[in-house]
Amino acid sequence: AEDVAFPYRFMVDPNTPTAYAGDWLMIQEFKVTGPYSFEATYAEPFSGALETWLSPILPRHVMEGKSPTDNPQLRTPISSGPYLLKQWVPGSHIVLAANPDYYEGRPYIDEIVYRIIPDQATQFLELQAGNLDYMGLSPLDAVFKVNGPEWAERFRQYRYLAFSYAYLGYNLNKPLFQDVRVRQALSYAIDREEIIQGVLLGLGVPTIGPIKPGTWAYADDIQPYPYDPEKAKALLAEAGWTDSDHDGWLDKDGHPFVFTILTNQGNSQRIRASVIIQYRLAQIGIQVAVRTVEWAAFIQEFVNPGRFDAVLLAWTMPLDPDPFDVWHSSKAEPGGLNFVHYINPELDELLVAGRATLDRDKRKAFYHRVQEILHRDQPYCFLYVPMALPIVAARVQGIEPAPAGIGYNMNKWWIPTDRQGREPAQTP
Repeated sequence: AEDVAFPYRFMVDPNTPTAYAGDWLMIQEFKVTGPYSFEATYAEPFSGALETWLSPILPRHVMEGKSPTDNPQLRTPISSGPYLLKQWVPGSHIVLAANPDYYEGRPYIDEIVYRIIPDQATQFLELQAGNLDYMGLSPLDAVFKVNGPEWAERFRQYRYLAFSYAYLGYNLNKPLFQDVRVRQALSYAIDREEIIQGVLLGLGVPTIGPIKPGTWAYADDIQPYPYDPEKAKALLAEAGWTDSDHDGWLDKDGHPFVFTILTNQGNSQRIRASVIIQYRLAQIGIQVAVRTVEWAAFIQEFVNPGRFDAVLLAWTMPLDPDPFDVWHSSKAEPGGLNFVHYINPELDELLVAGRATLDRDKRKAFYHRVQEILHRDQPYCFLYVPMALPIVAARVQGIEPAPAGIGYNMNKWWIPTDRQGREPAQTP
């Protein structure tokens, strides 16, 4: 129980550098009641309580008194999960060994090797050569490269909506984006279907907000902004943006409509989506530059201090639909997740109410209104939810697809005796 208490105290410590303390701060009182028991008391109902307690347990005797960012134990973690760390070679691979003391029983597969292969094309070649059993395909690979009887014999493919969404987020501290008509116009000028077809090859769906389509809290009756460049130009004209000097570009009070989309290096999907957006906005007279930055610098030097016009990024969506941490005004602070600085008192009230009830129908009504407000105000241009595209060697048995994907029960995966060991690629 002391090991359960440690992450609670760690997360509520103001010296811990995290943007995810909010759920833990909902706990009014925490006390250890025995060696294997504890009590957490909340001042009011909190719908995300159970998900909070799904967070990893941290061993107090190893972590206590150590820096959360400079601790040798971060490279030799202790696990109570199905696998234990056996070897870690930075930049090369990580080897996990089955944990004989795992509470659900020892996993069936003795060892899992995670190989570090940054390049997607190289990953695919290794899969084709029989050197990988499991990877996430790119849309290009899924559509064009894994067809035919040999692939059907050697691998099993899965497709389901990922728990993530891509978006174009505007810095609302910038005067350029403070008029809601401008943000709505940009949404009319961006062709989501074009991005889904051109970047994802059709393997994704447009979305209208931060909740996963097809789940109970998603507002099915709200439709994404249609591609309508004429409507976009009309809204921009209402907001004062016209081509007053007839040079082909919009301007207002002598200033051109110019901004930069910032995204991270190495993510080809986001880069291609940015270029498509750049092209479409140019059609209505808006000049857009696209800039890519290495991830650490992207976050520390641009996103956290608010040094950006617009960012093209993606959020992972939790199993519980509560979007408080990204959208509540209290998170619009340095290092907070509401880094676009969207402030809306009605939205704040709805987010608080949504997490303060356990009645699903009431929560659904609150989150429906949340999606209506975000759809109207467009602090993000919500783009798409991609398909997850895992592919697994056919010799791996025990995979049971579920709403959470396929990896949730890896401890129950197994390989028949006659197919253990490396299976070389077959030549066509």
